[in-house]
Amino acid sequence: MAGSNIEVVRAFIREFFNGHDPAAAERFCTADYVFHAGSLGVRNGVKPYAEGVAKLTKGLPDLHASEQGYVEAGDLVAIRYVVQGTHRGELWGIAPTGRAVRWEANIFYRIDGGRIAEQWAIEDWAGLFQQIGVFDPPFPK
Repeated sequence: MAGSNIEVVRAFIREFFNGHDPAAAERFCTADYVFHAGSLGVRNGVKPYAEGVAKLTKGLPDLHASEQGYVEAGDLVAIRYVVQGTHRGELWGIAPTGRAVRWEANIFYRIDGGRIAEQWAIEDWAGLFQQIGVFDPPFPK
């Protein structure tokens, strides 16, 4: 991959995540890629990560992430996203609700040789689950 680190990440999101192209993960990520998914655990390798995103896309077929801002420092890129979709398919065992969902994500990427080597995701999964009706938060709105 050529270009600055932010350009690499933007192309990755455009082709892999928003483009729903699982094969793009191998083009943009290193062979020893690691995905740190917070409470969802760690995924070692591109294939488990791509499979996880494919499950998310199955449940939210119009899934799309919009960049809200970024910081780039050395080999690291941090991006704040708003992620949106419509719950039209099964999502982690939850039957489709037809509800539109929107949540925020803060993702950190480490770039090595023009490819994504590591990724850390901090996402509002509780907000997503609340919107599809399977989680009632402990604090009132």
